[in-house]
Amino acid sequence: MDISFDRNAFRNALKRHLQFVLRHDASALVEEVVNELIHERLVELAEEELNGIAENTNDAPLPLEKTADKIAIEISPLDIDHRYLVREVLKKHLKKALRDYIRRGLT
Repeated sequence: MDISFDRNAFRNALKRHLQFVLRHDASALVEEVVNELIHERLVELAEEELNGIAENTNDAPLPLEKTADKIAIEISPLDIDHRYLVREVLKKHLKKALRDYIRRGLT
């Protein structure tokens, strides 16, 4: 199956959407990243607590390797959402920058 992909059109669309996101969504994006960092930390703490509980009980979940083959996965093709892609890349870089900033502040 041939897939035609116009790299220049994709790049131009990403540029346009990057400019839009930076102009209109910048503060909301920073807030979203901070909330995601807080959520990730809460998930880590919950995981630590659940692991501690699982060590003391026989109700520990099965390993992922044993259950993964029982999960049905259906992937349908989607149109490319350039603005979503731009936001995700920016969020990734913002998270890294915020984590580095926090680590520098803690040392």
